[in-house]
Amino acid sequence: MELPYGTVRDGLAAERTILAAERTLLAWVRTSFALLVTGIAGSQFLEQTPWVVAGWVVFLLASFAILALGVIRYRNSQRRVQRMLERLEVAAGDPGAVPAAPSDASGGGGGGPWT
Repeated sequence: MELPYGTVRDGLAAERTILAAERTLLAWVRTSFALLVTGIAGSQFLEQTPWVVAGWVVFLLASFAILALGVIRYRNSQRRVQRMLERLEVAAGDPGAVPAAPSDASGGGGGGPWT
């Protein structure tokens, strides 16, 4: 069965979205790692005063918080793309079908395809 052009185009858009989400996750990881290394380097090169130790702890906590935030955003993005792909599969099965917006009961916000 040949897929309608719009379905193929939407599928490729979903693939681009997945790749963009992966690049964004890597940027979050890079930022987290930079904060971690900065905190460790600062604690090694500066005199060990309570302020330096506190600064290292702040960098360490910020590093883990940014990493966690990046992973959470990535997983949310993956779920949204997965829901979009499921709707595209429904449309591909019946070329005349229009994918329905998710209802509030299914976890969708009803505010468009990316909620």
